[in-house]
Amino acid sequence: MVCADLDRFVQADNSTWTAFLKKQLGFVSKSTFIDPAPSGGGGGSGGANCTVWTITRWLTRELWKSIDPAGLEATAEAFAKAMAPFPAPMPQRYPTAAGLDVAVDTPTVNASGTRVPAIAGNDVVAYFSLKAGEMDVPGLPQYRHVLESQNLLPAKLQHLHPEGYEFWFSTQANLALFVANPWKYIPMFGGHCTHGIASRNDLTPETLADGRVAFTCVNTTQWAVVNGSLYMNSCGMYDDFVKDPAGDIAKASKAWLGWFGSTRGAGPLNDACFQDGGKFKAPNWVGHLMPPECVIN
Repeated sequence: MVCADLDRFVQADNSTWTAFLKKQLGFVSKSTFIDPAPSGGGGGSGGANCTVWTITRWLTRELWKSIDPAGLEATAEAFAKAMAPFPAPMPQRYPTAAGLDVAVDTPTVNASGTRVPAIAGNDVVAYFSLKAGEMDVPGLPQYRHVLESQNLLPAKLQHLHPEGYEFWFSTQANLALFVANPWKYIPMFGGHCTHGIASRNDLTPETLADGRVAFTCVNTTQWAVVNGSLYMNSCGMYDDFVKDPAGDIAKASKAWLGWFGSTRGAGPLNDACFQDGGKFKAPNWVGHLMPPECVIN
C-alpha cells in the first residue's frame, strides 16, 4: 500500500477488522507489523509503496473457519469506506488462500484412536525454565519435531503406534534445543504417569503403547523436575508422587527397564490421554479426569 496512507490504514483497520474479529468466538490476538522500507513505485495517491502484515491468532482453526462470511463481507466494505477516498490495499493471505491449514494440518490417526501431539502439545523444553507450580506452556504447530516410533518401540508393538511422535514448541529457540538433545527434555517414562507405573501391577508394554488407559494419562499442569529430569503424573497421583519422589522414580525405572531395556530413548511416548488440570473442579470432576477417548482397564 502507499506509505503515505499508513496512518489512515491503521485507523481504518482498528475500527473495522480489529473490532469485528475481537467479537468472534475463539479470537486470541491480532498484531499489525509495518515494513518501513518502500517497495517500488507510487500508488493511487502517489508515493512509494509499503508492506503491512496482519497476523491473527485463534484457539482453533475450526473456530476461525466458523466466522460468518456475511460478517466478513460487511467488514471488508466498512474498511473500504473507512479508507476512502484513498484506495483500500489489496490483501494477500500467506502461505495460501486457506491460511495455514495446508502448512500445519497433519493429523495422525491409528486403530486405537485419534492421536494428539506428545504431552498434549505442550512445550517440553519450557518446563525447565518454569518455577514450581507454574502452568505448562502450549506449543505451536509451526515449531514441531517428529520422532519416529520405529526407533523407540519394539517390533511387536509398532502396529499399535505406526506414526511418529510429534512435539510442539512455543519458540524456534526451544525447538532447536530439543532437536539438539531430545532426551534431555522428554519426560521420563515417555510422559506417562510416574506414580501409576510405580504403583500398578497390571500395566503392560501393550497398554502403554496403546496409550488410552486413563490411569497412565497425565495432568500436564502438575509436573516436577527432579535431578534435571521431568516427571508427569495424573491429577490424583501427583499428590502421591510428591510424598516420595525418589521411591516412585526407582520403582517406575525398574518397571520401564524390564519392559523396554532403557529409561531413556526407548518405549512409547504419551500422545493419547491427558487430563485438564485447569478445569479439574466441580461440577464436572469426572469429565476432566477421564478424557472421552481414554478407557479404564
